[in-house]
Amino acid sequence: MVEGEERPDIEQRVYLERVRVFFRHAVGTQFRSAIAIFFVGLSLYYAAVPLWSIGVWAGIFAMVTAGLAVVELRYRHATLTPENAKTWVAVRVTLGMATGIMMGVSPFLLPAHGNVASELMIYVVLITGVSITFIGYTTMPAYSIGVASTSMGLLTLSFLRAQDRFHYTLAVMVVISLVFLTKKAFEASRTSTEAVRVNERLKIVNEQLQTEVDRRHEAEREARIARDVALEASSAKSDFLANMSHELRTPMNAVMGFSGALRSGIAGPLNDKQTEYIVDILNSGEHLLTLINDLLDLSKIEAGKFEVKPESFDLPEQIGRCLPLVRKQAEAGGVAIEIDIPDDMPVLHADRRLVMQMVVNLLSNAIKFTPRGGQVTLTMRHAATGTVTVSVTDTGPGMPAEDIPRVLLPFEQTELGKTKEGTGLGLPLVKRIAELHGGAFALESAPGEGTVATIHFPGDAVAADKGNLQARAN
Repeated sequence: MVEGEERPDIEQRVYLERVRVFFRHAVGTQFRSAIAIFFVGLSLYYAAVPLWSIGVWAGIFAMVTAGLAVVELRYRHATLTPENAKTWVAVRVTLGMATGIMMGVSPFLLPAHGNVASELMIYVVLITGVSITFIGYTTMPAYSIGVASTSMGLLTLSFLRAQDRFHYTLAVMVVISLVFLTKKAFEASRTSTEAVRVNERLKIVNEQLQTEVDRRHEAEREARIARDVALEASSAKSDFLANMSHELRTPMNAVMGFSGALRSGIAGPLNDKQTEYIVDILNSGEHLLTLINDLLDLSKIEAGKFEVKPESFDLPEQIGRCLPLVRKQAEAGGVAIEIDIPDDMPVLHADRRLVMQMVVNLLSNAIKFTPRGGQVTLTMRHAATGTVTVSVTDTGPGMPAEDIPRVLLPFEQTELGKTKEGTGLGLPLVKRIAELHGGAFALESAPGEGTVATIHFPGDAVAADKGNLQARAN
């Protein structure tokens, strides 16, 4: 749209509002007409005009006024539309001109050289009425000019028929008044129309703002509904996982127990092939049991039913116990494991099993994504602020920064992750467990540069400040 160009619907709205204002100001027209009939009739009576002439004139004037009343009444009960607006205006203007004609013909009832006082009275009444019309109908100048031109035009003709200097002067005064009032009518119309236009623009802006507010409220309502549904679904999922994990773990423990018993020779000696089968069953069972435990832990955490059992322990020693659990995986993948732990590491006060679970998950995940000949490094640090960090760095392919939030969600994997064995639970579980300890978990990675996974334990996880963590766990 060209700058400054009005939208078509704005001009249409402006015109409709002008029509509404026009009809609102029409209220009281009948009262003003009655006053005009009274004073003009009184002037005619004082000029000795026959009563029957006055009666006929007043009766016709009253009928026109009644017609205006009917039109205004019907308008109030109708619906104004762009299609019927001009018709309503045309009818109202026509009847207005009829009232002007009735006012204008009244001087013709007087003799050509009749009562000057009566002529002046009619002139005053007519000028007053026309002035009020111009003032009250600024939004519709066609009405004001129609009433003024008919009434004042006829009044001018009535003055001219006397053919004397005095009446010529009055006629000139009427014409000058008509020109002046017409000019002012157009000026007032432009001002009032612009005011209506500005008001309509404000209405449109308000409507747009209200629409936007309503849209946002609806979006917020839908978001709340979606959130509630998601929470219910998440709760149902957590309950399902917890129940299923529990039901699966019971028979798996039996499978592991009987497999271990068979391997120990309780049912008699086994040949090499049978021993190999039993070892495969035990390894697969341990892997499946680990997945079940991860599922159960994650579901309990999400349900808010997970219990942290902190105790003081030597973290480097516990790390040493984790390494045998992943060493076979590292050897099979041709990945070297390096350990970088200072001698002055403090005693940690945390849940021993959960810390071991986090470290094993990180080491296993790093080994899985590190190519043959690569290296996984476990680093531990105690900062001056009191925090303890455990980092696992690999020389794998890495990932884009935008993928990091995704892999921290349960069951989510990158495209590369989908090609590797796993469920997508390891990293999310580490994050949840770290947060349960009042700490945090962070991932740093870039394509071709490997990945660094870091667990941050808060200062009160150090054994010397173990009271805070114990209170938080309780």
